[in-house]
Amino acid sequence: MARNARQPRTAAHTAEGDTKPKHNRGKIAALLIIFAGVILAVILVRRYQLFQLHTVVQSARAVQDWDQVAAATNVWLDRDPDSPMARMYAAEAAQHRGSFEQAINHLLSQIPATDPAAAHAKVQQAQLYLGPLNRPMIGETKLKEATQINPRSTEAQRELLRHYGITAQRAKALAQARLAIENESDSPATYVYLISLDSIVYSTGKETNARWLESGENKEMFEVAMLVNEARTIGLGESADALVDTNQRQTELAQLENQLLLTLERYPENLELLAILLSTYSDRGDAQKVAKLLSQVPASAANDARFFRYKGWLHRMRDEFAEAERAFRQAITKDPYDWKSQTQLAETLRLQNRTSEAESTLKIASMGTQLRKSILGLSTIETLPMNVLEQLYQYAVTMNDQSVADQLAIRIDQISNAATTATP
Repeated sequence: MARNARQPRTAAHTAEGDTKPKHNRGKIAALLIIFAGVILAVILVRRYQLFQLHTVVQSARAVQDWDQVAAATNVWLDRDPDSPMARMYAAEAAQHRGSFEQAINHLLSQIPATDPAAAHAKVQQAQLYLGPLNRPMIGETKLKEATQINPRSTEAQRELLRHYGITAQRAKALAQARLAIENESDSPATYVYLISLDSIVYSTGKETNARWLESGENKEMFEVAMLVNEARTIGLGESADALVDTNQRQTELAQLENQLLLTLERYPENLELLAILLSTYSDRGDAQKVAKLLSQVPASAANDARFFRYKGWLHRMRDEFAEAERAFRQAITKDPYDWKSQTQLAETLRLQNRTSEAESTLKIASMGTQLRKSILGLSTIETLPMNVLEQLYQYAVTMNDQSVADQLAIRIDQISNAATTATP
């Protein structure tokens, strides 16, 4: 027999060969378990370290130790560079330490638009541009970006509405209010902007616009807004019986009127300047000046109810009742909540001996009048008492503004339920 002939495998050989692969598989499994345990331990340690950093930051914020917040967030960002929360805290610390550009360029701007905190980050950027950096046009852009990132952000909608209001961008404010209601990002203030915009008086409106005017951006808008806010504060264009006249107020009114006229010479088609002066002269019964100003109104005012109201006023002064009625109705079509047009329409109907129509129209107008008085008596429009909310709701229902009424009803229920829950 040849020496290298193949020997038959025994049962013992077979068992030994099968054991080796099983033994190796056991070693591999054990190594995988150890490796997974190490990874899990590393993850847990990392999470614990981040938790500790978060705790340190919160404690430092509570005592306003912004140097400590900055130091802790620097470590946090070294370990988790993509943490939006760490960036927000770091941005806050940078702001309080006066490093505004750092907050914007190195922190807030790096939060991705897909992150839930992105809209809030844009609002914070806007507040820096509108505040210490004094770049108001960029600030407005950032607020618009916030509402685009998250249309349901109540904070973003509220801040953008306030900016449109304080800068006298009337058409934008009305459109934005409706958009906020449509997106269910409304707050109580939203309905004041939509239904009674001219009732809002900003205590720092004049000073804020004066500061923005110094930025050199959009000089016309901020110069006019400064005057508009001053006019609202001292009541230029209000009915004589609406405010108590004093010698000081008369002097202020005369000075402001002169400023408005001089500014109108530079911006002859500015709608806000024209509207204030038209209100002033129509209140005085000066038909000649009203006619002159109406001749300056540009085509861009085609959807602005106020100018149809003044057109109606002029027709009524000339006893042109049919033309006056038509103009007032056009104004109300463009702005259902224009209670001044409703009041003047009621008077026009009365002069035509249409008493029943006049009374029903005046009843609607009185809702707007009373609402304005209620709003002027408030210290803020961000939170409204229930009686004012109900006035807003009833006005919307009366004017058949169903989508507004429905959403306002939801908000009233939420506020009412929250108050009930909070009551012991």
